[in-house]
Amino acid sequence: FYTVATNTWGGPYVLPGTPAGGPVAAIGSPNGGNIAVFYDNTPNGLLDQDFYTVATNSWAGPTAIGGQIANPAQPAAVGGTTSSDNRAVFFTDGASGQVTDLAENFFTGATGTWSGPTLIGGTIT
Repeated sequence: FYTVATNTWGGPYVLPGTPAGGPVAAIGSPNGGNIAVFYDNTPNGLLDQDFYTVATNSWAGPTAIGGQIANPAQPAAVGGTTSSDNRAVFFTDGASGQVTDLAENFFTGATGTWSGPTLIGGTIT
């Protein structure tokens, strides 16, 4: 964690969950917003999210959000915001039987729920 005002780095900090290697995908702003971190959680083999809430200064997770990561792939990308808005995470779906199929999970801010995984076409090699 980098603090602009003091030009210093803090950490490392241990987050909830047990990622299967790296990298992970993340969105958010530690300077004023929430942070969502997505990864393959080793104990359950599923796509999980850890979520940092600024208002409570706390992490929640790991939370399985649907989709089985194709080992050894990790989430490829994530977009959106970490407030109550929509967001999406993209990954190779191991549950589809084709470990190179590109899939996505979508979070609907209005309902607070995840949908997916949905195969969206294309392959990751």
